[in-house]
Amino acid sequence: MESHNNETRVVLGEVKAELARQNLSGRALARMIDTSPIYVSRRLSGEVPISVADLTRVAGVLQVPVTQFFERSVA
Repeated sequence: MESHNNETRVVLGEVKAELARQNLSGRALARMIDTSPIYVSRRLSGEVPISVADLTRVAGVLQVPVTQFFERSVA
């Protein structure tokens, strides 16, 4: 189970890093994917699991391949 938690942290870290590279906040991301800032915040903090569907939506609006979020978790 610990490995799963570490992988999740790495994936979330990659999402946050991409947001930072694009100079975007969680609030801006929420607007881009048409959801609430609380929805985004809870997922990016790990409080609520982030789904593959969520990651796909995020990757789409950020214009990056969804696989980018997973590259470090499998390295």
